[in-house]
Amino acid sequence: MVIDHLSPYGFTVVEAPEGTALTKTLTPEAVLPYDSSFLHRFYPHVLPADCEAWHAYLSELASKPNVAIVRAAPVEGLPLSKNDWHRRLEKPKANAAATLRAVPRAWVGLDWDAVPEPEGIDWRTDAKAAAEATVLSQVPAWLRTADFVVGYTSSQGFKDGMRLRSFHLLDRSLDREQLKVLFAATRADPATFRDAQLHYTAAPIFEGVDDPLPNDRLHLIRRAQRIAVVPPLPAVPVCGPTVSVSGVSGARKPISAAGYAGKLEAHFATMFEVKDGGRGFYGPALSIIGLFYACHPRDADPTPLLQRIEHTIRANCDRAAHPRGHVAELMTKLKDFASTLANRPASTPFEAIPETCKT
Repeated sequence: MVIDHLSPYGFTVVEAPEGTALTKTLTPEAVLPYDSSFLHRFYPHVLPADCEAWHAYLSELASKPNVAIVRAAPVEGLPLSKNDWHRRLEKPKANAAATLRAVPRAWVGLDWDAVPEPEGIDWRTDAKAAAEATVLSQVPAWLRTADFVVGYTSSQGFKDGMRLRSFHLLDRSLDREQLKVLFAATRADPATFRDAQLHYTAAPIFEGVDDPLPNDRLHLIRRAQRIAVVPPLPAVPVCGPTVSVSGVSGARKPISAAGYAGKLEAHFATMFEVKDGGRGFYGPALSIIGLFYACHPRDADPTPLLQRIEHTIRANCDRAAHPRGHVAELMTKLKDFASTLANRPASTPFEAIPETCKT
């Protein structure tokens, strides 16, 4: 059977050598990270545009610890037999050619880490309902009406909060830059939009500890629609005519949709301790909030963005170096700042927004 490597609902199965664990291993002492693998076999695969088929296939992959999937397709002409092993490269290296190519796909995989547990639902006794409620609380409104597949990741029950991976089918193909724009205000990990990024599908390995979710990790969630209808993407700069950033020689230029997403991720990438080479937390967070309000109407909801900021701070903060309650106090200040920007007079020029918000 000929498989269309560029199919909207296609992906590439990536197989590491036998004995490699592309999943975490849980022991009484620690959570062991994924194994790294230098070489892989590639198997392009296509599924129907129905989450039931995706749930069935992902359930099969869950029992294969050395397998994951990527959005990318093998480069044209790459040998793909079971005897052919390749590096996972979207761009060529000094001594190795690229093996994968970017392909727009009509599906998206999203990672959700340390999301607060849903109120009134215990994931230990009703794993499906808890997973559904958590994802619906995080995704944009246009995704909430469509079916999806959601699974608990390896750290669920061993680290704080809900830890999930969800797969959503779309009515049209999107590339990584378009996905960044659509999910810029959510706390979804943008790494999953990279074409060669592994989407881990294997169940965790338990050594000497019990699985808190035996046979209850992956769930098919039915909603009103079979696939999600993607909203129109901004075809013009997302910033209003009076909102701009300083360019070279003091020039002013609008921020494009892709530029907004890129600047947002650049600020998040610096949000870790100064002693570790970052910019700290308060400055980058102010910049992120300022950028959000510079590029959105004043009545836009900043909640998902603030949740992502808090998640990033908690993930990267050296708690031993800060007093108790530091993160909560910081988030109170940031929410107040967001409220100030949301309630500023309509005539307030961009220059009146604090300088840190323009960087």
